[in-house]
Amino acid sequence: MLGKPTHRDGCFDFESHHHIGRKVGTAGALAHGAQALPGTHAGGRDELNHIASTLKCIGYPEKITKQVLRNLNPNSLPSPEELFGQFRKRFADMDKPNGYVTLPYISGITEGLRRILQKQNIRGATKPLNTAKNASFP
Repeated sequence: MLGKPTHRDGCFDFESHHHIGRKVGTAGALAHGAQALPGTHAGGRDELNHIASTLKCIGYPEKITKQVLRNLNPNSLPSPEELFGQFRKRFADMDKPNGYVTLPYISGITEGLRRILQKQNIRGATKPLNTAKNASFP
């Protein structure tokens, strides 16, 4: 394998008091990192097998391990050309704004006003009415 092996064994023990989402997310991040390593397909498969055995050793149920490995998308990393194309497609339709406005933030009013201005292609920024600078202290 061309890439340096990931720090594969640094994962929460399943019996730890971390939230289940944190444990599954960490396992998924390890699997995604192994999938993204440069090299051969067989080397990536060996890396994923190592992660699966490590998760089993630290108490992860087989159901969760299979779920993490099943959720991997083989084409999850787009090429630089695809990324550039996505960027251009997203921002090509953006027109220059018709104007800019700074609004005082008033809860319940400013949000609606900004939405109305956005429909007219006017960008708005908010600023608080009360700041520490203009507050009077006894």
